[in-house]
Amino acid sequence: PNPPAVGSIHLRQTASNGGYLLFMPLEYTSDVTLNLVSGPIRVGLHQLSVAGNLIIRLDPLLKQAPLIGGISLYFLDPPKIDFHLTGLGAIAEQFGVQRIIKKEVDAVIAAYMVLPYRFGIALATQAQGVDPALITNPPPIGLLRVTAISGHDLPAADLNGKTDPYLSVQIGAQRWQSSAVAHSLNPTWPPGESHSFMIWSLWQKVKVTLWDKDMLTQDDYVGIVDQDFRVGDAMRRHKQNLAVHNSSGKKTGTIKLGLEWLDMAPFRARQASSPTAALNDNLPYILVVSLDRLQGNFGVEEAVQVVAKVGATTKEGVFIPVTKVKESRLEKTLSRVVEKLTDRKMKDKDIADVTGLTLAEVQDCKEYLQHKKKHGDKAIDIEIAIDTIFYFVLDKAEVTHELLVLEVKSKTRSLGVLKIEMRKETVKADKLRRYLIGGYHLWGSISLSRTKVRSDKSR
Repeated sequence: PNPPAVGSIHLRQTASNGGYLLFMPLEYTSDVTLNLVSGPIRVGLHQLSVAGNLIIRLDPLLKQAPLIGGISLYFLDPPKIDFHLTGLGAIAEQFGVQRIIKKEVDAVIAAYMVLPYRFGIALATQAQGVDPALITNPPPIGLLRVTAISGHDLPAADLNGKTDPYLSVQIGAQRWQSSAVAHSLNPTWPPGESHSFMIWSLWQKVKVTLWDKDMLTQDDYVGIVDQDFRVGDAMRRHKQNLAVHNSSGKKTGTIKLGLEWLDMAPFRARQASSPTAALNDNLPYILVVSLDRLQGNFGVEEAVQVVAKVGATTKEGVFIPVTKVKESRLEKTLSRVVEKLTDRKMKDKDIADVTGLTLAEVQDCKEYLQHKKKHGDKAIDIEIAIDTIFYFVLDKAEVTHELLVLEVKSKTRSLGVLKIEMRKETVKADKLRRYLIGGYHLWGSISLSRTKVRSDKSR
């Protein structure tokens, strides 16, 4: 097999945590042919090639071993994928089958290795100040709000001499499609036709393409807007006339976009008649759902996941193997100490000072002991580290009226569902609390961040 070809590697320091980023241009072409055979039908996939900029992130830096808190790998932008079909596939290729297969391959890679998704491993422990959830799910550095405003002198794509234009915008694995303006070469989109993208790197590309909406056939590609530009350069294009180039590179009209950078800040509800009175109608909010651990009797289940949903947006955690873990000798000793001190009417804060545990750990231990007395050793015998953070972009209406739905699932069935009213939950302090979901104890926190428009163009 051919080894991957690596281009010039560039080293940059991260903006925070004192870590490093390795920018690694990567190209790989396989000389292996994959054949799928079903009876007389043979389809082959040959010369699969992948090219993209792989990022290796090393952070935070530590003063003691292992020196690096964690490592994560991801592509800033979707890698370019190409292949050839052989056998019956070569004939089917003429009917657009290759495009369908390529779309599915792109989606699979994007779901695992294209920002905001990444592969990460924590090398240090929480005792060393490293949160494993932040290695694989770091917070976005801000949002880019893209607004479709207008177009001018667009080419006719239909037989009636008109076009039904709409915009498709992609940043990493995130996509958004505007509405289509009917029969217009100089379209104006309705006010508020926008989408806010969560951003993890200013080096990500913004890909804006223009399409013609068709009812009975596939939509027609019209052109690409201003080629690809980086997120860090987006604000300089705010409300500018950006050239549209067709597949031949010829200029075919212009598009005007709103491109605004939104900074994030913790949400603090002011004293008002209701918590949502402090919400802004015009700016999005970031809902942060941080999941720490899951505890319960999982029976015969081999793996579980936690799924979070708000409205039509669903975020799925990975399946985590269920392993039977016995209580360690140290845990048993601490439990007995907490139990004895509790019997002596000692306050939780004093118990924490004596044992070296945190106040939350003392309270968790007391809850565990009470549950154990009531149900026996078999009631709670497994604790699974979830270490997952979900981020949602919401508007005021969603924060006010939508429910956050948390579901614990195995690979075959739902184990429990909990519905949370965000307008009541997210204004509380950002700290771990216990949620009961179908008999399982889920520890996590829910918080809300507001956004504000950055007026300068420094991004």
